[in-house]
Amino acid sequence: MTLDSLSDLTERYKNSLSSPRIPVSERKTNNSKLKGLFTDAKVLLNEQLKCQMVRYENSNPDFYAGYLNASQIVEYGIRHEKPEVEISQ
Repeated sequence: MTLDSLSDLTERYKNSLSSPRIPVSERKTNNSKLKGLFTDAKVLLNEQLKCQMVRYENSNPDFYAGYLNASQIVEYGIRHEKPEVEISQ
């Protein structure tokens, strides 16, 4: 997927929203597609950014290391249950 195709899909989605008589089922279908399109856009932009950042690997290693650290996703919302430990008496 390219930026042009994402732009085209976004424009088609905007045009469909401006029509007041679009059936509810069609709007629901369009809205369900949005999640996938946002994911595709995120992946595309991340890949483009990675390609741009490679040039700083040698010329500015501190900046590049900062980029690598900042690009790591830390999911703070995930909680792992600790297994219960039996205490023997």
